[in-house]
Amino acid sequence: MRGKNFLKYVLWNGIFRKIPGHPRKSVLGKLRSWLGRKMITKGYSSSVFAPLVEMRGFDVRIGKNSGIGYSCLVMTGDSYIEIGDGVTMGPRIMLICISHRFYEENGEWKEERLGKPIVIGDECFIGAGAIILQGVKIGRRSIIGAGSVVTKNIPANSFVAGQPARVIRSTKKEV
Repeated sequence: MRGKNFLKYVLWNGIFRKIPGHPRKSVLGKLRSWLGRKMITKGYSSSVFAPLVEMRGFDVRIGKNSGIGYSCLVMTGDSYIEIGDGVTMGPRIMLICISHRFYEENGEWKEERLGKPIVIGDECFIGAGAIILQGVKIGRRSIIGAGSVVTKNIPANSFVAGQPARVIRSTKKEV
């Protein structure tokens, strides 16, 4: 992490994320959300950042009327996160685009960084403590249960829960 991204990292994680207040009801909360929108790739005036959101990478696109919940962790690495319109996130969610692959070569352990994007469709709800891992696409109007670990793509209009998350209910009808 060098240059501009390092400065963003230090400012956001050192100062801005700690600004208190509701993102829509208090002046300080509105300021924190405004600063967050200025640091990411794309955000709208209705996009919000709750207190204590930890950003490790700023290639994030947040849609209209969407937000990142209280004390969430966002890790983009060499990839990106795209959040659709009207997405609601609970507290302590982890969005992690990076992983590592370890292998042995000539008697030495080597490490390779892997990064794949996370795409969350419009009007989704993600419950508290959910973990969404790299390469996952969540279809529009889906619900991710609290504490779920999402490792695979989720079809539109689905309810998923568990560790790893599995589809509990899905409708093929697009509303």
